[in-house]
Amino acid sequence: TITCPTDFAPWGTTYSTGAFDCTASFAVPAATLSDNCDEEPTQKVWIVTDVVVNTYNHFGEVISSTTERQVVKGGLNGMNPGTVVSGIPVGDHYFRYVATDACGNSSTRQATVTVVDRTAPVINTVARDTIVECDGSGNIAALTGWLFRNGGAIASDVCSGVRNWVVRRIDTLDNCGLTKVLRYGFIAVDSCGN
Repeated sequence: TITCPTDFAPWGTTYSTGAFDCTASFAVPAATLSDNCDEEPTQKVWIVTDVVVNTYNHFGEVISSTTERQVVKGGLNGMNPGTVVSGIPVGDHYFRYVATDACGNSSTRQATVTVVDRTAPVINTVARDTIVECDGSGNIAALTGWLFRNGGAIASDVCSGVRNWVVRRIDTLDNCGLTKVLRYGFIAVDSCGN
């Protein structure tokens, strides 16, 4: 009998991408095994994913599609539990566990594993302060333009790109006379909502 770790441990079903590329790295969890004749059956693990394979006609048009489960990590012989894997792309994959007892009997079980982008964008260039004159001639347009350009801040995201910016006024501080200091925060948001 094979009990997959992701059947009972929610922590094992989802992994996040890293900060420097759009893939995940993690240690492959072990399954719990039981056998009525062998106290220590062996287990091997593969990470597999579904891939759509298209067939084309001579015009380059797709005429049929099939889904095949292909090995992402594990090669021909599988991996031992605890092996650290890297380069697992965003999406749904499967841990394929194969348990074999001393008599050569084996059983297979699969458990879903999902890799998601939970890494926030990186601010490469911080916003720069600006001074807007209170002379009544275009200061609103100057402030609006600065806000529209995110104060000059630049961000990047290796996985899903920067989708939009959230601009929030943090506070207003009175200065001398009628002048004020307006403080804003600029938040970069990627396509996954990070």
